[in-house]
Amino acid sequence: MILPIILKRLSLQQQCNYLKNNAVHLGVRRNENRVLHLYLFGKRIIEVLFEDDDVNKKPEKLTWLPGLQDLQ
Repeated sequence: MILPIILKRLSLQQQCNYLKNNAVHLGVRRNENRVLHLYLFGKRIIEVLFEDDDVNKKPEKLTWLPGLQDLQ
């Protein structure tokens, strides 16, 4: 899938805006007193960490996980 390569070239804010509009929000998970928001994009899962754990604030970190590839 070529779209993840294109997304990685965008700024962190632009990537998060795209995910909010086009990916499926799976929910949240807690890690070391922080809240990570999980998105499903195609067969990949993306974890997003926001400032003060508020989805309406600026994103701090975005991590692409292998996702569902191992389930096939």
